[in-house]
Amino acid sequence: MYVKDNPIGLDFLVQRLQNKLYKELQYQGLEAYGRVYINDREGEKVPEYYHENNEYREVLQDDRANGLFFFFEDGITKKSSSRLTTPMSLVFLLDLEKLYPDSKERKDEEVRTKIYSIIEQQKYFYINEIIKGNEVLKDFKTNLKEMHPYLFLRFNGEMKYQGIY
Repeated sequence: MYVKDNPIGLDFLVQRLQNKLYKELQYQGLEAYGRVYINDREGEKVPEYYHENNEYREVLQDDRANGLFFFFEDGITKKSSSRLTTPMSLVFLLDLEKLYPDSKERKDEEVRTKIYSIIEQQKYFYINEIIKGNEVLKDFKTNLKEMHPYLFLRFNGEMKYQGIY
């Protein structure tokens, strides 16, 4: 799991949800990223996490994991009274055969429901749409395609919070 040492503000809440999802999903081999950065690489958008020493690493290239998830924001935070609202997306790329090796069925709806129920327990991330399939990665440079055994999910919503935690 990739976490910040002392997150504040938006990163504090992202990391709180990141930890909760990682713990409650209990998927072996799941890579859990916090807020990643959407960087421009040769005119294409690429989701990357900050590694160290001004180095970024792409999150979509790790095919060793049984699945991964990451958060990204659209860069616009609005203020209303003492609350901040930041549009946020949470993306899951999962290999269902590796996560459910004994299942003879495709567990896509069970997984979506499980993730949704964990998110809904939080009082700061509000989902306004759920996207499944290849549309999840339409904004990014990638050759990845959702077809069994893979499941792609994207929860778009808003983080609502006070300025600093």
